[in-house]
Amino acid sequence: MPTKNITEERISKFKNKGKDPAKLREKRITECVELRKAHKNENFLKRRNITLSSLPDEDALSPENKSKESAASLSIEDIIKDVNSDCRESQTRGCQAARKLLSQERNPPLQEIIEAGLLGRFVAFLSMDDEPALQFEAAWALTNIASGTAWHTRQVVEHGAVPAFIALLSSPMLHISEQAVWALGNIAGDGPVYRDVLIDCNVIPALLARITPDTPVGYLRNLTWTLSNLCRNKNPCPPLSAVQQVLPSLIQLLHLTDTDVLSDACWAISYLTDGDNDRIDVVVKTGIVSRLVELMSHKELSVMTPALRSIGNIVSGSDVQTQMAIDAGVLNVLPQLMRHSKASVQKEAAWALSNIAAGPCKQIQQLITCGLLPPLVEQLRHGDFKTQREAVWAVTNFTSGGTVEQVVALVQSGALEAIVNLLTVKDAKVILVILDAINNIFMAAQKLGETEKLSLLVEELGGLDRIEMLQNHDNDLVYQTAHTLIEKYFGDKLREKRITEGVELRKAHKNENFLKRRNITLSSLPDEDALSPENKSKESAASLSIEDIIKDVNSDCRESQTRGCQAARKLLSQERNPPLQEIIEAGLLGRFVAFLSMDDEPALQFEAAWALTNIASGTAWHTRQVHGPVYRDVLIDCNVIPALLARITPDTPTPALRSIGNIVSGSDVQTQMAIDAGVLNVLPQLMRHSKASVQKEAAWALSNIAAGPCKQIQQLITCGLLPPLVEQLRHGDFKTQREAVWAVTNFTSGGTVEQVVALVQSGALEAIVNLLTVKDAKVILVILDAINNIFMAAQKLGETEKLSLLVEELGGLDRIEMLQNHDNDLVYQTAHTLIEKYF
Repeated sequence: MPTKNITEERISKFKNKGKDPAKLREKRITECVELRKAHKNENFLKRRNITLSSLPDEDALSPENKSKESAASLSIEDIIKDVNSDCRESQTRGCQAARKLLSQERNPPLQEIIEAGLLGRFVAFLSMDDEPALQFEAAWALTNIASGTAWHTRQVVEHGAVPAFIALLSSPMLHISEQAVWALGNIAGDGPVYRDVLIDCNVIPALLARITPDTPVGYLRNLTWTLSNLCRNKNPCPPLSAVQQVLPSLIQLLHLTDTDVLSDACWAISYLTDGDNDRIDVVVKTGIVSRLVELMSHKELSVMTPALRSIGNIVSGSDVQTQMAIDAGVLNVLPQLMRHSKASVQKEAAWALSNIAAGPCKQIQQLITCGLLPPLVEQLRHGDFKTQREAVWAVTNFTSGGTVEQVVALVQSGALEAIVNLLTVKDAKVILVILDAINNIFMAAQKLGETEKLSLLVEELGGLDRIEMLQNHDNDLVYQTAHTLIEKYFGDKLREKRITEGVELRKAHKNENFLKRRNITLSSLPDEDALSPENKSKESAASLSIEDIIKDVNSDCRESQTRGCQAARKLLSQERNPPLQEIIEAGLLGRFVAFLSMDDEPALQFEAAWALTNIASGTAWHTRQVHGPVYRDVLIDCNVIPALLARITPDTPTPALRSIGNIVSGSDVQTQMAIDAGVLNVLPQLMRHSKASVQKEAAWALSNIAAGPCKQIQQLITCGLLPPLVEQLRHGDFKTQREAVWAVTNFTSGGTVEQVVALVQSGALEAIVNLLTVKDAKVILVILDAINNIFMAAQKLGETEKLSLLVEELGGLDRIEMLQNHDNDLVYQTAHTLIEKYF
């Protein structure tokens, strides 16, 4: 085999990589291609144009010395005529012309050759040992067809090629035997079904019989690649009996020096160790671990990467299996791999390290002793995000199983500062893992009686600011975890004096302003003098001490009461350290509330209201002093909904709309109260409002209502909410589309079959299918969930096939197939499951 660029060589072994996505299928029946990479950027499972190491000259293959041009110039019609003739010369020429057409990089005529009915003839030619040229050309043509899609491979298998190819392995002509190896590798690479068909046909002993001291290295390369495909796939894994058959030869191959052989042998081991502990055990008991560790230092990336992957799989197993890798010296190699020039190697090394860090404290100590903390911290600080993600897991695993002393060593290495700085990333899962690590570190500090000291350190590192801001996060679990961490370890001193602040920064499902506000300017605010009939100056009120305020508020004089309330609200309006606690403890809240009912004293009424507003803008505890717990229910019981709806005007809809949105995120009863108050009559116009922010709020409220029972979903339909919903899915800004997608998923989760049909007929399915190209993995998952829900409704109607065709016509199948390339594993798995289930 000629020397190639390593990346291109490996890519040439995987199916459909690098082709135009628009041409991944000509017709649906011919494809359903699985594009997923095996958790890494690897090569295709099937190969078309490679050079056989044992290939003789073209003239030797074609005894009649027909030129290449003669065969290549044949049309499909001529090929069909030649292949179906009774003349060996014509048959050979036809097969050669066919295999050359099928070797084209762009649009080989696989379909035409199959539909011409030539596969049966090709398979028949495989048994003609007295016609080696014809036998070889037929084998090559079938190999190229098997390199296509799953449907193409199935045609080759169903025409009886497998037994014929296995028989050809023992051919005395090396190039024919090698061609059979290649063909069987393509069939095995199609997936677990045909892999197991080959294994059941005893392909492994036939392949292993070709491994001898005299086997050319080029032949061994192809053979090793085919063996690696027989080891691949997890659903299901290869039979253990087959694994035990192939392992001794793989170990033999791992001790050769050829880079390609080593690469594919390592990949084979990586596939075999990618499973449960029992499967890992079968491999490690062969004693191959030390050789794998040795190959982790190989100069070629194509060998180093699968060796590192194999070790990473092994250390994801039991503590005993992990210790075997440690004893083989893996910890001596990992530091240099953590600092490798390739980010992909750094990430693999960090992943292996995270698995070892999940072990007992003895193994964690070995990590420390072998100098893994400095490169770990380097990656946390400067690595690319995928490597940082693995490094964060390493820290969390370390803090979960390490001793107090080991956790202290981790903190002293700079890991705490590094993970604190990563709290600003967008990935919610990573943030949660970091918060878990910080909590573990606090638990260690508690054992040492150093909680207060650690709290100060986290604050100095900027961690407290970041954790507070996470209370604004869209992800509820992030918000709750951050909030719990603050409550647990920072008490009432979040900043200068926690007793006076503790501002709850949580946003209501949006990236907007604080839930509570202190100093805003009321648009309807009159002059200060109009509020204070006695014309007492601002200075007079502002100069009062807390004692004077208490005295004035508790007096019987309206003028004094007004002055005291005004002075109180001014103090409470301070940006820094407003005396919330002192005012509450002075017992003034009852007086302020009593003043609210004094309609004949508007100045007093207003100042008392403003003072109470400022107190309610503090922490949850402060708000509770103003009223009591369960505030949403309290407001609803007080008939706040009609009042809010009345305040939704074209000019100023947002605050009232937000309030309604919060209410319909409550129970079904609370949502129905909003519906009964007329919210569904207002939402259509707000969904079409000129402001994108209003459209988004309206879509969010709609998504909450759509999460209700089918009765409420029917009310959405009746009130004409589907057309504006589809409009936003098609033309809204992305934030609005995100809420609209949630509305569709909620709708399809709780709606009746008839309601889901109405949704599809409204154009919602086409709209969400077009959004499958967005970058946001969460939105994609929500859309895939909606599509699955729609298919479940179609199943109830017996219309699954009809829906499959509709999704394909809308371009949905292409997009879902491409999602099998997505970086997010959950997106890949969900897309793959959807295709397997319905297509």
